[in-house]
Amino acid sequence: MHCANAPCISNCKDEAIYRREDGLVIIDPQKCTGCGDCVDACPYGAIYFNEELSIAQKCTGCAHLIDQGWKEPRCADACPTGAIRFGEEEA
Repeated sequence: MHCANAPCISNCKDEAIYRREDGLVIIDPQKCTGCGDCVDACPYGAIYFNEELSIAQKCTGCAHLIDQGWKEPRCADACPTGAIRFGEEEA
């Protein structure tokens, strides 16, 4: 989830979560202290706590690929049925 009004952003006291201009909500692993406030704030359960790294993590929307010119993340690109889509949902 990359919410328009992401509660994880406002609940992150470390300012480790931000919204990119393209709408992707990213958790900066260098700033995350692992407090878990964002995990609790996410109404969709999209953020999880990585015990091994002691940080919160979530889907990045393949931001690194989008930055290289890809039109969509790998999950959408590889989905054979088109069930996974990327972009703004039409109303």
